[in-house]
Amino acid sequence: MAQVRLRFARRAERQLTDILDYIAFDNPDAADKIAAHVESLMEKLVKFPEMGPRVFEDLPHREVAAYPCRIIYHRRDNTLWVVAVLRVEQLLRPEMLKPD
Repeated sequence: MAQVRLRFARRAERQLTDILDYIAFDNPDAADKIAAHVESLMEKLVKFPEMGPRVFEDLPHREVAAYPCRIIYHRRDNTLWVVAVLRVEQLLRPEMLKPD
């Protein structure tokens, strides 16, 4: 079986960067810890691509949490696509899952 790859959609990259930049403005150490936590979680996700619960019953997207982030992804063949990175308090709407 081919190895699972992880890719970030441009919008998801921007969202993660914006969250980390906002946190780093007041607390750079916290931002670094969150970034490391996200990286560790992404390594686990590649090994266990079905580990998060589905976000909507009729869509293939799943979610994992790296507090304070919600990472929304789906699998297409052997690639996991991170399509959104939100703060935990943000509501996810189906239109947020459209490709950018």
